[in-house]
Amino acid sequence: MLASVSELCSGILVVSEPIQEDPVAEIKVDELAGEVAKVLRDALYISVGLGVLAVQKVQEQRRELAKRFEAQLDTGRDQMASFRSNVEQQLKYLMGRTKTAA
Repeated sequence: MLASVSELCSGILVVSEPIQEDPVAEIKVDELAGEVAKVLRDALYISVGLGVLAVQKVQEQRRELAKRFEAQLDTGRDQMASFRSNVEQQLKYLMGRTKTAA
């Protein structure tokens, strides 16, 4: 009980000290709201920063993939050019043989 009972007289309860408010209950709502807003703002900034970093990482990976693809494409082009050159040489050789045989 918050109040102390000093004496009991003829069925009447006498309270020697008044009931007092709990000092912890006196929370400053404005300060608390300000702190909550600050934490939420910081969380938002962190989220945006992480999003920016993620987008940059994806762009970097896309550029690396494009470089690798371009290198493979260049290799494929070179191989096709070499193959075409070999086929042309073989055709010239065969055409020359058919002319001499006829």
